[in-house]
Amino acid sequence: MARDHVDGPGFSESIVTTDPEPSIPFRSALISPRPNGRVFAGAVSVQVNPILIHVAFPLVGAAVLSVVVNPHSLVRAEEVRIDQAPEASVEKSSVPESIRGWYLTAGAGSTWESQINDSRTSSVYSSRLGQEIFQDRSGDVNHGSGVAAEAGFGYDFGNQLRAELTYLFNTTSLGSQRYSGSISYAGGGDAFSGWADVSGRVYRNSVLASLYYDIPTKTRWVPYFGGGLGWTNVSTSDMIYDYNVSLKSGGRSVGTSKVSGGSGNAFGYQAKIGVSYIASKSADLFVEGNYQGNTSLNFGNGTTFGGINSFGVKAGFRYRFGKQ
Repeated sequence: MARDHVDGPGFSESIVTTDPEPSIPFRSALISPRPNGRVFAGAVSVQVNPILIHVAFPLVGAAVLSVVVNPHSLVRAEEVRIDQAPEASVEKSSVPESIRGWYLTAGAGSTWESQINDSRTSSVYSSRLGQEIFQDRSGDVNHGSGVAAEAGFGYDFGNQLRAELTYLFNTTSLGSQRYSGSISYAGGGDAFSGWADVSGRVYRNSVLASLYYDIPTKTRWVPYFGGGLGWTNVSTSDMIYDYNVSLKSGGRSVGTSKVSGGSGNAFGYQAKIGVSYIASKSADLFVEGNYQGNTSLNFGNGTTFGGINSFGVKAGFRYRFGKQ
């Protein structure tokens, strides 16, 4: 390496060279004060290796060219980051999510019961014959429309399944009855058939455990179906029969009789299909159709009711205590 020094008026210059390889001088001006207070300017030459220039210049040139040709490339990375961060700004669905936990439920509506098979065995003392007469008869009693109500609590498992334990109340009025039977007494008997207008009411009180499945729709409207099993008590008020019967022997009997009310227990069951409307995070409204039935039962006073089957419609609500 060789160093040359050149003095000039007001400046000094040094040139540094490297012997083994040719170099290109790179000069920069220097301004500094001299000891006597004058300011002098000079230039410093720095020798840059030409290999570095051959490598660096094309890279620098390519970068400059890319900015000139496509100036948006400088912000493209930031744009990508902005485009990839949108999940925080995506609008959430207005439909509340399923809430797991306990809730209260209540509903009321109308019910229509099928005919009840009413079988009775009774006895009455006949002053004319001077002896007791035994009667066996059976017939189907029609019902009018009735009222149904249900209340209880449930648990939502958060996976479209709900379980409920509810108390159900149904009542309907009795209507007409067609029946037939026989009477017997010492020394004779006869058969009869006819009809009667029946006044009275039937009451059903049930406690049922039920399971329901909510069909997911991703809307506020949620169809569901399910069913339950449990205990049912059936009772009647005192019943008045205005009867008109024909005897097989050719006679006719018209009159009024009264049968005391009774009650009995049976196995109960139900099935439902309905739709819920999610009014808020804690409240649902629903409308449902239901079938309810019970097995036959004995009232203990000589009266046996066959199984009671009914169909109804109810509307109600659920109030949820669980957290979303």
